[in-house]
Amino acid sequence: MRKLNFKVIQVFLVIALLFSFCSTRETQKSFAEANPEIAINKTILNFGRCFITDQPNIRFKIVNMNHGSMTVSLKPSAIWIKLSVTDFVKEEKEIEVSLAVSGLKLGIYEEAISVTSDGGNLTIPVLVNMVEKKTRVKLTLDNPVGEIDGIPQKAIEAAPFILGGKEYLPLRFVMEAFGAKVEYEQITNELNPSAFIKYIRINSTTIDIEYSTVDNIIFVDNRPLINNFQFVTRGSRAFVPIEFFTQTLGVDIFTSAVHRTYMIEY
Repeated sequence: MRKLNFKVIQVFLVIALLFSFCSTRETQKSFAEANPEIAINKTILNFGRCFITDQPNIRFKIVNMNHGSMTVSLKPSAIWIKLSVTDFVKEEKEIEVSLAVSGLKLGIYEEAISVTSDGGNLTIPVLVNMVEKKTRVKLTLDNPVGEIDGIPQKAIEAAPFILGGKEYLPLRFVMEAFGAKVEYEQITNELNPSAFIKYIRINSTTIDIEYSTVDNIIFVDNRPLINNFQFVTRGSRAFVPIEFFTQTLGVDIFTSAVHRTYMIEY
């Protein structure tokens, strides 16, 4: 009887081990065969204002939100949109998009990149505004008179300044020089009768920017940019650090330490 019980126990152990082994294999198979799911870190590629001699480029990344590799194919809607890679099989890949703008006429172009994969399909808008020439804005610390394309403008209520080691430039003056429209949403209350700017909205033909002064978050074409700076008001003017323009417009700002002058070309 004892021998019979021992044999029964052995049989049960073998069955349990086989069941555990099969279950593990099925789990591994299910894990390996997880359905790919495509995702990108930029929902729009906005190249802004470009001149015919420019060589603009933007990088974005495609990733598989699930496990394993993903088969991806990219196709631009215009031949002047160049991609660093058009097909790949990988878990994630960074793509460089460059524009061959030398043959384009003046005006706004709205194209797209079609992305097809076994993890879903996407369409990424591509925007560029071809201009006859770039606009140059020049501002000098403690000088209320700025220049646009070498022409002095009417003095603003407050001059650029340095605060906490950061250089602050007038927001409306710079953005309107590039053809954008700037609006402020202000709120007041009984405890603080002075108007408080809650939102700053900047709209142009090629870019939309919204700045929440409460949450300190910038949205560029609905894409959030977390920043670590604050805007400042002086003389009824809103001022932002230089980083605001480099982050939102993607421009380089040229500085002259001798004359304490800043030039933005866009």
